[in-house]
Amino acid sequence: MLIRALATFWNAPERWHHRRSRTVYPRPDCWLRRSASRVSSVVLALVAALSSSARADETEQAIADTIARTMPHLTIVDVAPTTVDTLYRVQVDQQRTIFYVTGDRKHLIAGDLYRLDDNKLVNLTEIARMGWRRDVLSDAHLDDTVLYSASEEPVATLFAFMDLDCPHCQAFHADLPTILGRGIRVRYVAFPLDGIESPTYDRMVSAWCAEDPRKAITDLTRGTKIPSIVCDAPIIEHHRLGEQIGVVSTPTFVSADGHLIEGYKSPSDLAARLGLAEHEPSVEGDPEM
Repeated sequence: MLIRALATFWNAPERWHHRRSRTVYPRPDCWLRRSASRVSSVVLALVAALSSSARADETEQAIADTIARTMPHLTIVDVAPTTVDTLYRVQVDQQRTIFYVTGDRKHLIAGDLYRLDDNKLVNLTEIARMGWRRDVLSDAHLDDTVLYSASEEPVATLFAFMDLDCPHCQAFHADLPTILGRGIRVRYVAFPLDGIESPTYDRMVSAWCAEDPRKAITDLTRGTKIPSIVCDAPIIEHHRLGEQIGVVSTPTFVSADGHLIEGYKSPSDLAARLGLAEHEPSVEGDPEM
């Protein structure tokens, strides 16, 4: 009788019954079965994810190997999947050129990749370039740039690659008070277009070595001669940074988020490109301050 009662209690459908409190508890064996099932599902999902990641890594390595064999003059920086199935982005260090290769390694696509998004085109390649420029600038030592700011809380930061003998750079410098007044902080990065063995290079070294670099830069942009000074100026490092980013003309501007703007732009146009069209000028800056 006792054995039959215990057997009946144990085989009750997934419940223990406590007669006094009427509290219902799950049977231990059922709880264990459900827990094991959940753990098994998590493990299977993890194994599938690791397997998929391993296959992706193998594909990326295979693409890198194929590029190295067919185009040995290129140095591959990164191979990564895109949002398009079986299409991979390949980045090389020649001015960070980007192209695309299919997962079967049979097709290479040169050019920018766009996404059709709500009746507009989104340049996915340029977004990748922006991220790379942002990373390059964040890793660079830019304390030796010449900083112009008229606000303690600037609304935007702009890196300006400048050749002080360039007429368009001189025009930009003349606009600098208005640009600063719009809350834009500007860092001048030296980029003599004729290279590091040019007269412009020597003049930019003198400007960076001057007791007051901002005044020296202003004098040069106005055609005024400045004393020739030699010091450990960062002009070569700045020039290499510009080449790495892909600067080919001056002025070239790079925003803090990696957006690249080439050529002279009026203060209003520049502000609009930085998303500051609604920001009215409030402070008149002085490039000699």
